[in-house]
Amino acid sequence: MNSINCYNKKIYPNRQYTIISWLYKVIGDNKDNIAIVDGDECISYETLQKKIEQYAKFFLRIGIRAKNNVVLQIPNSKEYAFSLFALIKIGAVPVITNSQFREKEIIGIIKKTAAVAYVYCGKFSEIPYRELATKVKKKYCNVILCSTDNIENEKDGICKSYNASVNETAILMMSGGTTGFPKIIPISHSMIFLHLFCYIKRFNLTSDDVYLAALPLTHKLGLYSPGFLNILFIGGKSVICRVGSCDEHFSIIENQKVTVTSIVPTIARIWIDFLEYDKSYDLSSIRLVSIGGSMIDSETISRFINKIHCNVGIIYGTTEGFSMYGMYNRNSKSIYNAYKYLISGYEDVKIIKDNGAIAKENECGELVIRGPYTIKNYYNLSDNLGDKFTHNGYYRTGDKACYDKEKGYQIIGRIVDQINRAGEKIDPNEIEECICHHPYVKEAIAVGVEDYFLGEKNCLFIIPKNKSITLQEVRVFLKKRGLAYYKIPDKLVLIESWPLTQVNKIDKIKLRKIAKKSDYAKEA
Repeated sequence: MNSINCYNKKIYPNRQYTIISWLYKVIGDNKDNIAIVDGDECISYETLQKKIEQYAKFFLRIGIRAKNNVVLQIPNSKEYAFSLFALIKIGAVPVITNSQFREKEIIGIIKKTAAVAYVYCGKFSEIPYRELATKVKKKYCNVILCSTDNIENEKDGICKSYNASVNETAILMMSGGTTGFPKIIPISHSMIFLHLFCYIKRFNLTSDDVYLAALPLTHKLGLYSPGFLNILFIGGKSVICRVGSCDEHFSIIENQKVTVTSIVPTIARIWIDFLEYDKSYDLSSIRLVSIGGSMIDSETISRFINKIHCNVGIIYGTTEGFSMYGMYNRNSKSIYNAYKYLISGYEDVKIIKDNGAIAKENECGELVIRGPYTIKNYYNLSDNLGDKFTHNGYYRTGDKACYDKEKGYQIIGRIVDQINRAGEKIDPNEIEECICHHPYVKEAIAVGVEDYFLGEKNCLFIIPKNKSITLQEVRVFLKKRGLAYYKIPDKLVLIESWPLTQVNKIDKIKLRKIAKKSDYAKEA
């Protein structure tokens, strides 16, 4: 089992690379090695380069150019990788969007980023991308629609790379979002490179590693923190997972001899429970599992280590650019749901109390960060950002935290309202605003309710108007409004009036308690 460099010694590269320059350097050293496994197809590094060139030629031919923003909505697949790298190669900026987003979100993102094209993969019949593309075209007639199904007939050839600097924006990603619509995060080549470099060094990733891409590659954790790109950029093998069931995960781990993967706490709990009654899979190849996306308790970490005898790294990070971790295994004397190690050592981390003072050890406050791979602003957004950045440039995470010398940083909860459902961040305001258009809804409040598997379930409270309403009616209505599937409520509670605090604000703590014990909670 490879050791893990768990110490706070600072590390920093002697030089930085753009995404394509480093990837092509790795390809040159590993041409015959397998880069990506997608189903039954094994793609070598040499073939990966050919596909990137083919896709790049196609994108240029249909009119996509350097500096153009391009909405990329493709589930985990080889097509996602080819499209991502090809767009970056020609200097276009992929706007990476959740594969579950629907009309409302996609059209909003196109408007906000002034995207010139929408790239999708029509072969995924379970998701109506072709129908979505038609709606996009109807709304924005000048947007170029591009299905990757049409690229296979493009002739092979070499395409000149755009000469990017490391400080230029490589991709745009979505924030978790607590303002009704996700903020757009500009992520430079340098920011990605530093994540890749530091995790490769800290976690001793090598070309011998085999990575299971179990999480969506549209999320930072699944893509590069540490994820799919970290293994590709060291010459290892990444195995793409689409379904997400234990049977698929464990079959791939056993057959491909997976050594490294990243998952969310929801998946960790499902693995634990599955292994209680099915011990037939050989998981002995795994040496490291990173668990992030939402908080995980120390008992679950312990149970996971006892089931899968490997190093477990619990990851805290923000898409805006910050990562720290805790590392545990069977030899750990104590296990905490805390984050002790910074990935570079150059991060500037503080905890700020309500009065603006810096918190002392074991005092709680908001976690704020500043560092070499943290954004200083959002895309096309410069006003009214006092809630996201301090006056001296620290990014405000919105997380309530405290620091302990032995344990590290502990995340206590959120300062702002947010539902964290299986690692997907949901803004309650977006759901409330949508459902209040329903003729039977007078008022609505969405809250997160603790759940063993999902972390939090999405519970919607409604004060009905004139007529009662069912969970099924709520779901159908929100889907028609174009909300992504993961934002659709899991529970519905009908209520006559809101419980109030002493200062006459809606008591959301009381609502969560009602949701957990209410006989009237209608659940999926």
